[in-house]
Amino acid sequence: ATLRTRSQRRAHHHPQEEHHHPRTSPKVLALRHRFSRARSKMMTARAWLLVVLLRGARGFAPLCGGPPTHGALRGGVRPVVARRVAPPSRSLVAMNSVKTVSQTMRAFEAAYPRPIVTVWRGPISDMLQVTHLSLVDKRFKYDPVFGYGYMYIFNMLLDKYPVDGEKDALIDATITALDMTPSVLRNDEADVKAWLDGKTEDDILAAPDTPDAGRINKAFADIKANDAYLHTRSGNVGVLTMMDAVDVKPDNA
Repeated sequence: ATLRTRSQRRAHHHPQEEHHHPRTSPKVLALRHRFSRARSKMMTARAWLLVVLLRGARGFAPLCGGPPTHGALRGGVRPVVARRVAPPSRSLVAMNSVKTVSQTMRAFEAAYPRPIVTVWRGPISDMLQVTHLSLVDKRFKYDPVFGYGYMYIFNMLLDKYPVDGEKDALIDATITALDMTPSVLRNDEADVKAWLDGKTEDDILAAPDTPDAGRINKAFADIKANDAYLHTRSGNVGVLTMMDAVDVKPDNA
């Protein structure tokens, strides 16, 4: 037996077959036709753009069919007729001018660029977002009760914050991010605490009837007279804290 080369043995076990070019299917031909048309349109669009750029036809657009109009350029380019655009409605302008939650969060990060302990990050963010939605409501009106409740919430929230000296900085950063003034809320907190000293339940209930007795009485009178008063988290907590200060439990109200 003669020795065969490796290629001869491979040819013996796997005889080569004649290669036939398969016939192109109709689907492939249709896809090629669509691709050719799309490419042709793209090249036409590039040609129009080149014509406009070369001729310096500022304010001109391609003619989309029909005979050329008066003043049209060669190649089917005609001037665009300027249309008067109506000014935006007042409601749309007002909606676009309202500060967003993301803007408030960015303002807080800018006012307090230092890291926040993870456990406190979520509650602070939640309080910022909830308060933001109250402040952008057109029914919202700031009063000392709101400021007192806001400060009470954050003082309680950050009472055990582990970083020394950062509690007041964090609270001031949240107030600034909400476009309020830290000194105003701190002064209102002190005024409400001083006003509550020695008060009874009857004194608080009678406060709306004497609005000229001071800012706190005036705030209660305005709240009572406002049928569209917006209940907020800070405002409601402020009232509940006042009730607790005169030994009135919320479940007994």
